[in-house]
Amino acid sequence: TVIRNFFQKSFRYWHTIRYLRLVQIIGRVKKKIRYVQYDLSAHQGKSLPMGKWVKPAERRKSMLGEKRFCFLNECHEITLGKNWNNSQCSKLWLYNLHYFDDLNAIGAETRNDWHIKLIHNWVKNNTPGNGNGWEAYPTSLRIVNWIKWSLNGNQLDSQSEHSLIVQVRYLSKNLETHLLGNHLFANAKALIFAGLFFCGEEANNFYRTGLDIVKKELPEQVLPDGGNFELSTMYHAIFLEDLLDI
Repeated sequence: TVIRNFFQKSFRYWHTIRYLRLVQIIGRVKKKIRYVQYDLSAHQGKSLPMGKWVKPAERRKSMLGEKRFCFLNECHEITLGKNWNNSQCSKLWLYNLHYFDDLNAIGAETRNDWHIKLIHNWVKNNTPGNGNGWEAYPTSLRIVNWIKWSLNGNQLDSQSEHSLIVQVRYLSKNLETHLLGNHLFANAKALIFAGLFFCGEEANNFYRTGLDIVKKELPEQVLPDGGNFELSTMYHAIFLEDLLDI
């Protein structure tokens, strides 16, 4: 029985790995063994805007109260602080909570006070590397949403800005090469946004890394007919919005 289970498990692994690229296999190994040190030093400053900010596509409102959120047609009252990783909620729902999409949703300006408290709460209760919010994909989306919110006339205080640069540094060392596709593209978009938002050599490195990924991924992810290679209308819409934002 032990030998049979071993061969069955090995057979399943083989049929998974055989479809992966070498870069994905290496990425998965690195993800398992990598230890990331968090650079908590201050950033080198922010870039000065060179033109008027053009508001991007608005999300549907998801923050229905100071502690009430609705994602995936499912609403929950969340006592923020202890419940950023509430085990009673699905992982995907919690991912959405960490995205901060409501900062740039329809009517966001009427919820500005809620948003400021939400950002402060996240910084206070999500220490580097811990929980769903520090996984690369939600980190990527949150970085972009915080920067969009700031460019739209809002103010990230010094503590939130410091958290933002720490998040970008962490992301730059945890790119989702084991997944590729829209996840890696979202990582690249976040690095481009951060590279332009901040200034200095560190920011330039973020920008160059993000742009290199975009240049490499575009020929693969855009098919000859203009469609996204995931062959899904949802992913096509996400990918197109990412391109327009960039």
